[in-house]
Amino acid sequence: MVNIVRGFITARPELATNDVQLIYAVWAWQLKNNKPNIDIKKMTARELMKKWRDGGVSSAFNISRSRRKCQQHYPETRGKNYVSKQKHQDTIKNDVKRSVNISDREPSKGSDKNSLKGPEIL
Repeated sequence: MVNIVRGFITARPELATNDVQLIYAVWAWQLKNNKPNIDIKKMTARELMKKWRDGGVSSAFNISRSRRKCQQHYPETRGKNYVSKQKHQDTIKNDVKRSVNISDREPSKGSDKNSLKGPEIL
């Protein structure tokens, strides 16, 4: 599936940042290439969901996961938002580390010997 997704993203780079459009494109391709071929535009939502349920098309979750794996291993398939998301992720990681370091230095409330006792039994 990763190679199929890679092909779609290479052909249409806008699919790298939109899972819904990618899923639609993969499903339309799969249905067109099945026997008998089916035009996704002529299907009802119910018919499409039955195809998904019965394995007639790939799982939307599998397609989405394949896109993430593809972008992890093939940098050319990463969308425009990738770099900004990575920078934001680094900022969040640093904030979390800083918060953890501060809380490690501050004594917690109730850190005396009595707080280690369990609940009082009546």
